[in-house]
Amino acid sequence: MKSILNKDIIMDIKKSKGRFLSILFIVALGVAFFSGIKVSPTVMKNTSDKYYDDYNLMDIKLISTLGLTDDDVSEIKKIKGVKGIFPTYSIDVLTEYKSNQQVLKVHSLELNNIKNNNDDYINRVKLVEGRLPQKSGECVIERSKIEKLKIPLGTKINLSSGTDENLSDSLKKSEYTVVGYIETPYYLSYEKGSSSIGSGTINKVVMIPQEDFKMDAYTEAFLTVDGAKEEDSYSDKYFDKVNNVTDKLDNISKFRIDKRYNEVINVANEELQKGKKEFEDKKNEVNNELKKAENDINTYSKQIESGENQLKNKKNEVALQISNGKKQISLGEKELKDGYKQYENHLKEFSDNKNLAQQGFIDAQNKLEELNNQINYLNNVNSSLEEKLNQENLSEEEKNNFTQELNKNNLVLQNLSSSYKSGINELENKKQQFKGIENKLSSTKVTLDNNKENYLMKKKTYKYGI
Repeated sequence: MKSILNKDIIMDIKKSKGRFLSILFIVALGVAFFSGIKVSPTVMKNTSDKYYDDYNLMDIKLISTLGLTDDDVSEIKKIKGVKGIFPTYSIDVLTEYKSNQQVLKVHSLELNNIKNNNDDYINRVKLVEGRLPQKSGECVIERSKIEKLKIPLGTKINLSSGTDENLSDSLKKSEYTVVGYIETPYYLSYEKGSSSIGSGTINKVVMIPQEDFKMDAYTEAFLTVDGAKEEDSYSDKYFDKVNNVTDKLDNISKFRIDKRYNEVINVANEELQKGKKEFEDKKNEVNNELKKAENDINTYSKQIESGENQLKNKKNEVALQISNGKKQISLGEKELKDGYKQYENHLKEFSDNKNLAQQGFIDAQNKLEELNNQINYLNNVNSSLEEKLNQENLSEEEKNNFTQELNKNNLVLQNLSSSYKSGINELENKKQQFKGIENKLSSTKVTLDNNKENYLMKKKTYKYGI
């Protein structure tokens, strides 16, 4: 019976080979597609887990409202299961690039950890272009996935706090030069998180040397767990190991939080006591000043009484001075009118001769230019004669003729140069004399105007008997 069935199947296949092969290929394709879909999550998880391990991605991130201190870090290191710890800083800032305001998340980059490549080098960066910062004022930026948002290497970016606080309280510098592009497992997606400044959304990630931060306490700390790297990051074993450490962190957190709180309160109380002392000192100082002022008032009252008596005596003296002053004003008015008259006469004379003098300067300048042209011409002729004298095929007679002509030209050139220099000096002296006369007239006018103003003021003063 089984043999007949097999023969029947074979006969059916032979009768419809095309249909059989089509069904076979469809089934094979479906099985392959299903196998790929089935294995893809596992492959993706293994790939991402390897990436996390290669770049030592943190297992735990610690954040404290009051910040983390070096004492906190020391206590965390003592916890069994903590393999590496990286206390660090971060801050949100604003910058402008191509007239667009952007929010940046600034992280610190511990250059010593990078050089030593130790367990505390957590969330390692991959340099994709350029170089890492080597000194203060340099930074690297996470490579942008959108080309038009990319900031070119060498660009200087200026940072601002985006709040009422000064950025100088947190960072040593506000201007940084972009020296490289990096990738980090800390940011795997396009979204970088939210911010309380600017647009509310972080646009880019910047990393600067950790020494450039001026904060009193770390803003966060990244931890790796001993043995966690050997486990699959998505497995229960991994989470069990991490949770074991986080439970221990929770056990010491209450004590560390209270201690940090007390430290902050103590610092605040010290500042408060310092402020109270300054207030009391200022209060005593003000009271002493008030007592001094009261004594001064009494002294001044006596001085005022004495001054009133002196004032009565001065009134008679002032009346006499007013009488004498009016006489001096009348005399000054006459002298002022005479001064203006003399100034007008000299100004007219100067104006009449000004055009003639300027034309004379132009004529003298033209003559000097002609003289200079002659000097240049003779220099060119002498250069030509010297070139001829350097020719080897000249006869003695030609050399003598050229030499005599050259000496003759040098003598003439010497006289012309002397005349040109003398003419220049004389022209400059004449111009200075002319300018001096003009300045003297201007100075005289200013003096007359000042005297007139003083005269009018005195006249007004004595008119009202002041």
